[in-house]
Amino acid sequence: MTSYMDADRVEQFLVHILTPVYRLIEDDTIRDSQMGTYSFLFLAPLIINYDLEEVKTTAVELQDLVQAKVGTTKFSIIYNQIRQKTLEIRRNRKVMKTLQATTNPEAAARRKIQHNVIKKESRKRKERSFAWVFTIASLKYKADMTSTVRIEANSRGRKMNS
Repeated sequence: MTSYMDADRVEQFLVHILTPVYRLIEDDTIRDSQMGTYSFLFLAPLIINYDLEEVKTTAVELQDLVQAKVGTTKFSIIYNQIRQKTLEIRRNRKVMKTLQATTNPEAAARRKIQHNVIKKESRKRKERSFAWVFTIASLKYKADMTSTVRIEANSRGRKMNS
């Protein structure tokens, strides 16, 4: 879309274009819980899964395209503003969290307990997914062993009851 717009028009929407791009490229907190897929839930009827690295690569390409369109100076100014705003929001959240711990220790304790419950559930979910993989592998191994036993018994001239 930016390739079809004038540079002046792109500058008007630069903050709106670069904010999600910044989040995708710079933010390390985007983690994938579903084996390398990133769901775009804002596409209401469509849920499309992409590989996270593919999305980051596309975001870098878009960033380069926009930078070439509007110029390095304007791009850098807006990108720095987005970075500063993000850092400020994080700093404010951290300050509020520490203030809550001192002014309202019960709420801070509840928050800690809730956080630990979520971590425990996540750990259980991961263990279940690994257990499923190991169950499939062990069933496959047992099936291979059963066919091996049948082959060995048949090679000795014995009949096996199946």
